[in-house]
Amino acid sequence: MAAYFMPVGSDPTNQPLRQLLEDHKQEVAQRTADATGLAGHEVTLLLIVEELTQSWPLHGRAAITAAKALVSAVPAESP
Repeated sequence: MAAYFMPVGSDPTNQPLRQLLEDHKQEVAQRTADATGLAGHEVTLLLIVEELTQSWPLHGRAAITAAKALVSAVPAESP
């Protein structure tokens, strides 16, 4: 995922790059919501997935345990 951030961060006014990032994030969020059955919580799930991606190299299985705890706290009903 970091490969998407770098070009956008270096040129935040570049609309095609920004659109690519937005599309990617939306797809990841939607797929995560579909896989977990937590439709309506896409932003929350995306934040958890992104932090898991960042934390994994440093914390390994502890990052997975923490992510699972966060996901279990997401209510099944849509906000």
